[in-house]
Amino acid sequence: MDKMEIPNLILINADGKGGIWEKHGPRAGKQKPTGNSTRLSNLQVRQFGNSAILTGVVTIKDGQESARSSTTVVWVRKNNQWLVASAQWSDIRTAE
Repeated sequence: MDKMEIPNLILINADGKGGIWEKHGPRAGKQKPTGNSTRLSNLQVRQFGNSAILTGVVTIKDGQESARSSTTVVWVRKNNQWLVASAQWSDIRTAE
């Protein structure tokens, strides 16, 4: 992940509590693989010079459980490479 993120990445969590995570140094070796599968759908990417905004739906499946979130990801182009600068997720509730 470090190779595709800017050093001061900010993530807004879908926890409904307004959780904000800021990257302070490399993440390499600090996170264990989860075994989840992730799928993106309904994608739209709009480019504005050296910035781009991706919007869509993320579906994460862990065994029989799955969760869906709408997402917005901001990309910036630095040194001829596209890097993630910020991302936000909002849970999509299933019909009860």
